[in-house]
Amino acid sequence: MVWVAIYGGLKIIFSSMANSPQSPLNIIVSHLTGGGDMTWFLHSLFIFFILVVVARRLPFYVVFFICMLASWALPAIHPDSLFSSFDNSHINKSFYLFVFFYLGDYVVRKQIDLTEYVKKGSVLGFSLASFILLSCLNLFVLHATPEALLSPLALLSVPLFVWIALHLNSRVVYYIGTHSIVFYLSHYLAIQFFSKLVKFESHLLWVNDIKFILAFLAALALPWTLCLLRKRGWLNFLFTLKKPSTSLQTKPV
Repeated sequence: MVWVAIYGGLKIIFSSMANSPQSPLNIIVSHLTGGGDMTWFLHSLFIFFILVVVARRLPFYVVFFICMLASWALPAIHPDSLFSSFDNSHINKSFYLFVFFYLGDYVVRKQIDLTEYVKKGSVLGFSLASFILLSCLNLFVLHATPEALLSPLALLSVPLFVWIALHLNSRVVYYIGTHSIVFYLSHYLAIQFFSKLVKFESHLLWVNDIKFILAFLAALALPWTLCLLRKRGWLNFLFTLKKPSTSLQTKPV
């Protein structure tokens, strides 16, 4: 609700400057039903945390089949609908992504140590081969193939990225990862404001490259500033409803 108010409110205020103007009612309804530019992911997560309570009782192959069938077979929202948005296939994508959420929940609940699995050469090699095949199919062969049909290869590629994460010793990447919700939700705001302020066009490629770099730096600077403010206890309500943890005091026996 907080980020629907932020993104939806800004979109209504600056609707005259938007590339695809929408009515206030359409903006509000699309954001509240998961069709917002950035808020669709939060909307899906909210539903995921509810659905996973039921999905935990089902075997993986049942969850996988239902989600992938729905992701592949459900029609996109009609463009003339009140619920249309920037991406009318966001419901299909949510079904696809729920399988990853389900597996993440499973790994945590069962306390499976993925780092031990990726140390095996056979697992890592098979995962690497899956990722290469997936990339080649996407780039050179199956440009319009539904994600659901390629999902087995995507899932099998996960161990490769677990291995990369274990060997990637980068403070910047780690910092962004541990504050991912801040960077995810706020970087787009910086890009949008930058694009509205910097309007000059140029036929010189290096000028456009500089614009891209500046937009990228702005997209990092805003979330980083918010992270610093959160350390001071400010603006936490934008990202969590949890109260700061307090240390337990030992009572005398």
